[in-house]
Amino acid sequence: MIVTIFVILLTISIFLIALGYAVGETAYSIIGFFFLFLLSVSIILPGNLEYKTGTEQIYEYGSNFTDYHWDQYMPGDEPSFNPSDDVAFLFHVHETDIYTAFDNASSHWFGLWLSIISGLGIAVSLVDIKRLIGGGNNE
Repeated sequence: MIVTIFVILLTISIFLIALGYAVGETAYSIIGFFFLFLLSVSIILPGNLEYKTGTEQIYEYGSNFTDYHWDQYMPGDEPSFNPSDDVAFLFHVHETDIYTAFDNASSHWFGLWLSIISGLGIAVSLVDIKRLIGGGNNE
């Protein structure tokens, strides 16, 4: 999972947890904690967090001008050349993104602690529901 997507989903789950406690509706907090638990499991399992470290550019050169390659140039900007020359022209630039993974022990420990915290949060929310259903007064 990409780090920016993880941070956005983490923010949404924290917002749901805060909304559940602010409004007093524990269903929102349970959904937020469950979502937080799913995010923590996505760190622990082999789908590690990834962040973009750069781009790789691959240049494609050639001297075989077919209709497809002529389309890359604006009319009048086509290169003039003698077909007998050994000249290569740039046809395409392919760009791919390079991602690096957080694949170390600290990311797995972070996922483990996040799952423990979310599990405890679900348990506390369920106790709150039980207290609300039971009347709230234990006198």
